Amino acid sequence: MRRVIALAAATAALAFAAVPVRAEGEKTYSFPERETWKVGDVATHTETSHKVQRQLVKSPDGTVMQDQSAEENVAYEAVLACREVNQAGDYTKAVVFFKSWSRTVGGQKDESLAGMHVELSGPPTGRTVRVLAADAKVSPEAASWLDEELGKGARRESESGKVFLPENPVAVGASWSPPFAVLAKAFDGGGLQFDEAKSSAKLTLKAVEDGVATLDIDFQMQTKGLPAGPEPVAWSEGGVLSIKGVGRKAIEAGDHRNDHTLTVTFQGSAPVQGGPIVTISVTQEGGSKTVAGGEMPAVPGEDDADPK
Repeated sequence: MRRVIALAAATAALAFAAVPVRAEGEKTYSFPERETWKVGDVATHTETSHKVQRQLVKSPDGTVMQDQSAEENVAYEAVLACREVNQAGDYTKAVVFFKSWSRTVGGQKDESLAGMHVELSGPPTGRTVRVLAADAKVSPEAASWLDEELGKGARRESESGKVFLPENPVAVGASWSPPFAVLAKAFDGGGLQFDEAKSSAKLTLKAVEDGVATLDIDFQMQTKGLPAGPEPVAWSEGGVLSIKGVGRKAIEAGDHRNDHTLTVTFQGSAPVQGGPIVTISVTQEGGSKTVAGGEMPAVPGEDDADPK
């Protein structure tokens, strides 16, 4: 379930930077596949995330056999400075400085990335991360988070953005749904399968004002059952992956201003082999904001600390 929620959260990065297209009558907008960068671009990103996951197992008579839960809180502010780009406009080398970073799991707070410079290398399909301080004491958990969010996770974010784009230019007020097969593949983490007839996914362009597009996200994806063998065990109740949120993005692909709020919920109960009843519930709430500019402190190993 953890990977499912991570994939759901990736919808916050839909790459919905809109480019105006002239048309007769109503103004329409098309959506490029990715955000573009130039050498010297600097942006500051803040993000918060709160996840609660629970697995409850009861016997048929209602006796609790297992009750496990996990809670995670992540909050950070980081400055990214672009150093190199490819022809597609992806940054292939960048430096990120974490002005603040904390991750709390089970009441244990980890701040080991705070104050660290991190180098990102490669395109989204093969990005790697490296902490630059020679004496850095980054926890294994923080290193794993870093790779998942900014390293190999960049591929997921890049691919997920393409999934949600409209096939044709759209006007303000228009809604569209991604092809179900493509959407199901994007959210297939953890072995979940989806029921197309009982699922819906809608994105709506709510406004384009002052150079910023606003998009509503409303996905109600019915899963077929609990992954517990060759075939999923049908839910006795629930099983809907709900994703709701609002995102705003500057309409130019090279303008890095954006913000979003996103809520992901999932709950389902299923009897396993006619015996124990397993209930899984997950809630994730979070938001982020990116603004152009930011101050990059002196980078270890670089003669010129000016991000430009």
